[in-house]
Amino acid sequence: MPLLSVGKMKNIKLLWNRIWNLFDYIYYRSVAFYEKYHDSTPEIRGLMVLVTLQICTLLLIFLIIYALTDYLIIKDKVYLVLFMLVMIAFQYRYYISTHRYNDFKRKWGKEPKKQRKKHGIFIIVSFILVILLNVAISFIKHNILGQ
Repeated sequence: MPLLSVGKMKNIKLLWNRIWNLFDYIYYRSVAFYEKYHDSTPEIRGLMVLVTLQICTLLLIFLIIYALTDYLIIKDKVYLVLFMLVMIAFQYRYYISTHRYNDFKRKWGKEPKKQRKKHGIFIIVSFILVILLNVAISFIKHNILGQ
């Protein structure tokens, strides 16, 4: 019996596509924000917003695993920095080198104002929540539990 059935593989692929679509949208909205205020490098700043959110989300997952199991996924900070640099390079190549922003602008540029506002609030709340959860779990793990 296979480990993953065809149906489960389709679900995983659908989830993967939705996650990438979310990343694309966050990148698009971030670049659009900086472009609106006549920033000289909106694509770079949008990329940094996206990568910061992705890295904080990964760190949150790592912290949750560590808090529950005492297992450190990345034990040395050098590897964490290298991982982040690789992630930035990958995202730079994916978003900026291929000029994806124009594709996203065509896709989401005429988004209704009400929907755009709702999605913008979701992005901001997600960003704040991920950062606060990172801080809270770290604080609890190190200061309250003494580990």
